Amino acid sequence: MHVAVIKPLEDTYSPSNGGGGGYESKAVLREVAAYLLDHDGFASVAPTAMIKISRPTMETTVASIQRFVAHDYDAGELGPSRFSVQSVHRVGILDVRLLNIDRHAGNILVKNRPAGDVTASAAPLELVPIDHGLCLPEQLEDPYFEWLHWPQASRPFSSAELHYIASLDPFKDAEMLRAELPSLTEPAIRILTMCTVFLQRAAAAGLCLADIGDMMTREFSSAEEGLSALEALCKKAVDSIDTQSLKRASFGELSGEEWTTFLEKFEQLLPPAFEAKKSGPASH
Repeated sequence: MHVAVIKPLEDTYSPSNGGGGGYESKAVLREVAAYLLDHDGFASVAPTAMIKISRPTMETTVASIQRFVAHDYDAGELGPSRFSVQSVHRVGILDVRLLNIDRHAGNILVKNRPAGDVTASAAPLELVPIDHGLCLPEQLEDPYFEWLHWPQASRPFSSAELHYIASLDPFKDAEMLRAELPSLTEPAIRILTMCTVFLQRAAAAGLCLADIGDMMTREFSSAEEGLSALEALCKKAVDSIDTQSLKRASFGELSGEEWTTFLEKFEQLLPPAFEAKKSGPASH
């Protein structure tokens, strides 16, 4: 019987193995961060914690341990038609906050149906997101949201979802992460802050999940890959406080004062961008 999933911090990418400071080690921190940020189990992230594993003749290893999620399928095995709107929205809200660059169908699990429930075959299915090692990147990245073109993502947020989004405190969350996961870098924490502000203002302006995800995703043409609407807004906000030509995508390069000013400029740019999104042609 499966009880938990353990992901070690030390691996082939770690400094001790010559990899130069591993991406996987940061992934373990992000697994724990996703659980800590899923307040009240809103998106059903399984309980996750950091542990130390000691083995004879080997160094102590730091890892994450997560409760195993019993499930029948992953989202790729079924397609979205049976998924509840609430579940899709809740997974999407989490992914937007964390700038998840790897939300594919295989890491969205479909919960087991209740045993013996003959009505369950017709009921909307609930989703459980897993594998958050590629969330909270240290710079603006192009996210991958499997749910972006699912019909549920174009449905309006419910009053409960709007209340949850409005109740989020990105600055309190940032302080919590600094205290609980001191190895998580400041650029990653700033990504969380910026994306949460973006989500809150977009939801309050009446945008749906698909609109928000679309603004965060880069557009591709036959010639080149363009900036996402979110990246363009961030660049414009940073350019307004920095005389240098800014092509950097990491907020870690901003001083504390510059970061505060950036957020102020960023929020000022959002209302017209949201109005343009709502009045423009549908992109989903």
